[in-house]
Amino acid sequence: LSFIGEYSRLTGNSVVVEIGCGLGDTCRYLVERFGCRVVGFDMNAAQISNAELTRQRCATPDKLQFVHGSIESPAGLDALASSNGSADLVYTLDVLMLVEDPGAAIRSAASLLRKGGRLAIAEVTAGPSMPPSLPARLWEMDGMASMLTPAEYGCLIKEAGLSEVRFVDRTPLAVGCFSKIDAALKQHRSQMIEGASLQQYQGWCEVTALYLEWFRTGQLLYSQIVGA
Repeated sequence: LSFIGEYSRLTGNSVVVEIGCGLGDTCRYLVERFGCRVVGFDMNAAQISNAELTRQRCATPDKLQFVHGSIESPAGLDALASSNGSADLVYTLDVLMLVEDPGAAIRSAASLLRKGGRLAIAEVTAGPSMPPSLPARLWEMDGMASMLTPAEYGCLIKEAGLSEVRFVDRTPLAVGCFSKIDAALKQHRSQMIEGASLQQYQGWCEVTALYLEWFRTGQLLYSQIVGA
């Protein structure tokens, strides 16, 4: 997030929109790190309600706002744009892989940008070694409806009207994250089985091991893509 904020040259006058904000922690981070105004947008009403607690804990809560709506609903995003003005930065984290039409979502998100604004996405993407069967597996496991390559995302961003696209491979971060999860699972095995069940624990271990394998072998990538 710091990289995205610095690359976008955020200031206290900047307006930022997060699509799929969840509990709003990343929104709060940007407000407190850069002093910008941030609007979080999520389709889950319960998440938005909980995000209000995040806003109350923010050092400058007046600069943080949360809005309920769907990323795949242009009308909802238009309402967001009209109520908050043009955005300097619109970003998504691990969201587009969960929607059936990422192209439509990207076009809607890009419509919020002012001239010269940036669209940043960070997503699990298809790697060069991804077998044809893996997208169906990811759908069954984690509801990933779209598994595009970084280049395909780049094309969608350009089709949305942004001519400059920058790619950064963040796969080592994903490997590091799942390695930490794997270590924590092993360290707290007894407590987790006691709090859940052996079957659930084994399922968590299996999923973690699979993602580690997929990222390490290039079947999956973790990509950061910025369009301007």
